[in-house]
Amino acid sequence: MKDARPGPGNHSGWRRWVGRLAPWVVSAGVVVLLLQRYSVETILLHIREGNAWMLIPWAIIATLVSFALMTTADWLLFRPSVGGIRWFTVLRGRGAASLITALSYSVGQGSYGVWLSRVSGTSVSKTVGLIAYIMLSDLTAVSLLAAGALIISGMPLASDLRWVVVGLAPAIAGALVLAGLIGSKVLPWLLPADKIIGLVSPWSTVPPKDYLLSLGCRFLNVFVAVVINWGAARSFGLDIPLAAFLTYLPIVFLVASLPVNVGPLGAVQVAWIHFFGPYATGEQILAFQVLFATMLVAGWVLRGLPFVGTAVREIRRGPTEDGSTTT
Repeated sequence: MKDARPGPGNHSGWRRWVGRLAPWVVSAGVVVLLLQRYSVETILLHIREGNAWMLIPWAIIATLVSFALMTTADWLLFRPSVGGIRWFTVLRGRGAASLITALSYSVGQGSYGVWLSRVSGTSVSKTVGLIAYIMLSDLTAVSLLAAGALIISGMPLASDLRWVVVGLAPAIAGALVLAGLIGSKVLPWLLPADKIIGLVSPWSTVPPKDYLLSLGCRFLNVFVAVVINWGAARSFGLDIPLAAFLTYLPIVFLVASLPVNVGPLGAVQVAWIHFFGPYATGEQILAFQVLFATMLVAGWVLRGLPFVGTAVREIRRGPTEDGSTTT
């Protein structure tokens, strides 16, 4: 008699659908709760009364500066790991992936990894390692800026969250920086080249100089993004100190990267209201955040559209016959 219990395939299918739908469900739930607490009419009034047109130049600058800095940061890591890949090739891949990243950071990075694996012929495990290396470098840059700004500015923060930002986050970031600096020296010394699995290969192949330059680009990108958001908020009519943005917005960025947001909607809006509530009403913050975030999403989509066709062809074609990634 056959066992009627469901096999692992059935469970994996359900888990896959839960994973896909969870961000949408959470985002919709957050939006419903916010709209119950804050007046839609008042939010729309603030959008009409705010200097909405003044946000467009800030969004354009943010889109282009981030594109250049993050492409350079990735290229510095890919160059020693993949070999022969050109800056404009990375620009093309990051641009195409930004269409998905605009909706979900984690899913966008996954699509970026698929493109990288196909265009370079890199193994799946090594590609996963490179994408993890990138995401951990992003986390390091955000953590260092948040901790440094909080220590220097002395802005108020709940004791439990202060411990995370000033204690735990810098400790993790410090460990990641140390791994990035000594990994290329220690791992080859500890293990033969054929024993280093793909997942940790970036830590053995990226030289300390390239790692620091890449991390510097990421740190500068976060800092510029904070300053741009502060300038855009002031242009819109919100009088929030720069120190508050430098301290709290990196934490908001961390919330925005979690898979509980869809585009500009989700838990990230709760974080905005929580941290910047002392400086403006909830309706004012939501009016600015939704409007400016929507402009940024539009910018990410527009910057990626010219590269989608080429990136799709590269994924279908795979690496060139000679294994070159310099196309």
